[in-house]
Amino acid sequence: MPHPEPGNSQPIGEMPLIAGMIDEALDDTRAHIMYSTTRPLTASTAFMPSN
Repeated sequence: MPHPEPGNSQPIGEMPLIAGMIDEALDDTRAHIMYSTTRPLTASTAFMPSN
């Protein structure tokens, strides 16, 4: 059985596009968590998704 060719792998931090997308997603998540935990819960916002 032939051996597969080795892959071209590199650390994800060395791929700027992917690393940037992950960083932005984490920043968005942090902001969403901060906003949703500091915003008072009312009847009108209890079951409404925040945008």
